[in-house]
Amino acid sequence: MKTHLYTYAIAFITFFTSSAVVCSSLIHIPNNQLMLDEQPSISLTELNSFEVIELQAKTIDGNGVIWKSFALFQADEAGKIDVTKQAPIYGDYNGVDPSGLIWSMQPDELHPGALFEMEKEGFQVYVTALRGKEEIASDIIMHKIKDPNVQQIDVTEDGLVGTLFVPDADQTLPVVITINGSDGGFGKKRAQLLASHGFATFALAYFGEPGLPSRLKSIPLEYFETAFNWLAKQDGIDSTRMGIYGTSRGAELSLILGSLFPDVMKAIVAVAPSSVIHRGLSRVPLHAWKYNGKPLAPFAPISRIYQNFWMGQSFDNPVTLCQNFLDGMLDAEAIRKASIPVENIKVPLLLVSGGDDMVWPASIYANQILERLKEKKSPVSCEHLCYPNAGHTINIPNIPQASSTYYNPKSKLWFAMGGSPEEYQNASFDSWKKIISFFQKELVPKQ
Repeated sequence: MKTHLYTYAIAFITFFTSSAVVCSSLIHIPNNQLMLDEQPSISLTELNSFEVIELQAKTIDGNGVIWKSFALFQADEAGKIDVTKQAPIYGDYNGVDPSGLIWSMQPDELHPGALFEMEKEGFQVYVTALRGKEEIASDIIMHKIKDPNVQQIDVTEDGLVGTLFVPDADQTLPVVITINGSDGGFGKKRAQLLASHGFATFALAYFGEPGLPSRLKSIPLEYFETAFNWLAKQDGIDSTRMGIYGTSRGAELSLILGSLFPDVMKAIVAVAPSSVIHRGLSRVPLHAWKYNGKPLAPFAPISRIYQNFWMGQSFDNPVTLCQNFLDGMLDAEAIRKASIPVENIKVPLLLVSGGDDMVWPASIYANQILERLKEKKSPVSCEHLCYPNAGHTINIPNIPQASSTYYNPKSKLWFAMGGSPEEYQNASFDSWKKIISFFQKELVPKQ
């Protein structure tokens, strides 16, 4: 249906402008070297009064996949279009959104559900303006993931596997550890962008990388003690001002570390968190976390996942997990025993969740954390940012997302995440700004 409407709209534009006076049009992007979390300013001038122009955006990701978006805008009486102030009359996004052309890009038809693979330094977006089928103006936006003044140091000391990002500074810097979830590996993108805001950041892997466990199971928490001690020895870093920032299973881990080592960190961000300890990722039930050679606690029950051969094998038939976690909550005593003792945490908390999370009930978990803190009379502040229509993958903004279905490279299965690309971006933009403000408030000394 959308294709037919698009064809009709273009035909209408061609007819409407065929008798108009063709003039020299200009596209204006005052600052086209942007950090990933900045919004571009795109405008066109010297157009015909009230004519309709198509704006297209295109990029090629690190896997060679072409991503595109389009939107139709109508010029005002003076022949001007300003994307920062105007909503498109039709296109791949709705409403006034300076970044709409960026995040709404979709992969070509050969790669449905593709995961956007960013190049090392970021990605270039080619913006083109068309009158009918005629290209009348173009420019390039470069979205950078890391400020050029941020130094990158690969870490393989003391059994650690991570990357340290240190911005250029005249004083010692607070440090934030970023931790990934069930896909393992590093949280490098978040770490790089956060470092560009003046924090030393340590993207720390704990499984799924050479030299580490291949799966999330029986992870020794002494590994993180080693990381804390290593950071304390680094020049230019003030480890007494340490934060931790985890997503999904990494959020669960962040809360566990905060409760187990309450005097080490000064702030915790948990995105799509859990209020309970879950099992490891293995075919047979195994503990995910251990300390001093022993499991932390009984893990929470999850109802059996009935998975036929085809489920999760394709983009069109993803695995949906949330109901299994909800069913597991019916065993109240088992949930009580598996609960993370968040009352032991001594530092401020920021929880972020999507109300349409299809992986696990992160919003319910976040509210359970709030309830437990209140029940145990904890004095720490805890804010919960809940985005009712967002899914599981709230992340850094302006990264195109093909759909709410995600391919996990570790399990080699497709999973339903919930939400939509638009809600993902709305939640990511808002929460990212608040995460930065939270760390600035809690980790940066007052002047």
